[in-house]
Amino acid sequence: MTEQPRPPRVTVEAEPGSRMESLLAAYESAKAEAQEANDRFDAICEALKAEGCAAVPGSSALLLAGAPGLPKLRLTWHAPWRFDSKRFRRDHPRLYVQYEVRGGHWELRQED
Repeated sequence: MTEQPRPPRVTVEAEPGSRMESLLAAYESAKAEAQEANDRFDAICEALKAEGCAAVPGSSALLLAGAPGLPKLRLTWHAPWRFDSKRFRRDHPRLYVQYEVRGGHWELRQED
């Protein structure tokens, strides 16, 4: 498959006092706050998994519960199957190309 040429990048300048200007102004602090909250949440989840596994070693399904009003969390071990597309592409390149599908999405990244 051939790559389509990328269209030229167009700069959109926010008008002073516009909604876009206020969103751009809030972007960095909101991103930092979200990352901090996400890191804290991930640390709590990992600690809960460790506590649950340590409480009942070898179990694959647990219910973590505390005092009334606290959340009850189900902790289960999953071992899903997955398709090794990189290996399939390497071993069967012609067949892989027949089923290859192009997707697309918008991506927002900060410029330096």
